Amino acid sequence: MYTEQRHGIPEFVLVDGIGDKLLIPFRSMSKTINSRNVRKVEAKIKSKIKYYNIGQ
Repeated sequence: MYTEQRHGIPEFVLVDGIGDKLLIPFRSMSKTINSRNVRKVEAKIKSKIKYYNIGQ
């Protein structure tokens, strides 16, 4: 994102998401739930990468 408002000078700012979409952010409150979600997302990404699917 480009802004001139943050520090009074033109700059680009990296935006890393928009936060939790849930009213109660269970994933960020529970290490177990968060870890399970991270592993699920990791498996989904790996299933789409050819390198990890060789020999399956």
